Amino acid sequence: MMDDFAPTGRYGDEGLESIAERLFRAAGNQQGRSRLVGNGRLQQARPPRGLLLATGEQAPQGQSIRARLLILEVALGEVDRDTLSECQRAGEEGRLAGSMGAFLGWIAGRYEELRAASPDTVS
Repeated sequence: MMDDFAPTGRYGDEGLESIAERLFRAAGNQQGRSRLVGNGRLQQARPPRGLLLATGEQAPQGQSIRARLLILEVALGEVDRDTLSECQRAGEEGRLAGSMGAFLGWIAGRYEELRAASPDTVS
């Protein structure tokens, strides 16, 4: 997750824009970072296995990067703050983590069946 994407140029040559670009491009291309092992050989890259969620005041520049994103604009007043506060309390109390744990347990018990029923790629 990237929270509050708002580049200001204060990070020098390797600015927030560059970091975000690498992150979004890697996730969009399903490509992991290349790393070396102790003997200097290239280790097999591990592609990202999750969904990247980013928030911010500004969308990254560049058509190629923006094509990898689903950009949703939320206007002032569109968020019900009472409901948001209730969800935040549920998270602090561990109820969201408990729900995710139950969901993952359900998936684990049916993994082979669900894997066989789902396509290998999404177009």
